Formats: sequence, C-alpha cells, structure tokens
Amino acid sequence: MLGGTAVLSSLQCNSSQQSSCPECAHLISNSCACQPLSGKVYQHFSLKWTYLGCLAVFEIGSLICATSPSSVVLIIGRAVAGLGAAGLFSGALVIIAHTLPLRLRPSEPCFFPSALGIHRLKQYLQCTRELSAQCSDSLTL
Repeated sequence: MLGGTAVLSSLQCNSSQQSSCPECAHLISNSCACQPLSGKVYQHFSLKWTYLGCLAVFEIGSLICATSPSSVVLIIGRAVAGLGAAGLFSGALVIIAHTLPLRLRPSEPCFFPSALGIHRLKQYLQCTRELSAQCSDSLTL
C-alpha cells in the first residue's frame, strides 16, 4: 500500500489530526461508498473498458494529489483516487475469477482480499482513534 505511506510522509500538516484526513477520504470512498457499486458496473459493462476507466480515475486522483497546493485539494484527490481504487480492486477479483479454472476459484483469490481486509481494518481503527481524539479536543475547549 504505497499510496497510504507516500501521502502521509510527504504531507506537511499543522496537526496530527489533519494528517489522517487524506487516508480517511481514500478509505471511505474506496471501501464504503464505491466498492459495491463498482461490482455492479463490472456486471453490466465490458470488463476491459471498465477496468481501464477505473485506472484512469485512479490516475487522475493521483495527479490531483501530486499537484495539490493545499491539504483540502489533497483530500479531494485521495477521495478521487479511492473511487478508482475501488473499481480496480473489484476488477482484479473479477479478472481472477474469469481466468482461473473452476476447481481453483475457491482457494486462490481468498488470500489477497483477506490481507487487504486486515490492512483496512487497521486503517479504519487508526482513523477512528484520531477522529475521536480530534472531536474530544474540540469539545474540551
């Protein structure tokens, strides 16, 4: 997950809570919002062109992040990249399902999603901890 580490190490924030915002934007748009939707898109449209479209959205989001003049634009770029990443992840699983023989389908694709799920759970817990700290700081003014 190079995207998660590169952004946080290159971002110069005013506070530690602000540094978690780009990751939260990426995590929410990738996991919660668009992953089920992208699965339906793959069901109704061409596999190749949908995957290439999701790759283009991911790259546009990465370009927005690379050229962001402020942290707000960086957060928007991470959200756009998360939309593309949701489609890329769903597309990768669909492509694996189409290329594997039927007898290997139950065993092969389970390793990558489980490792990614553990990583996402770690990111979600970190994001929740930092946001709750930010909320409690604002309440104790």
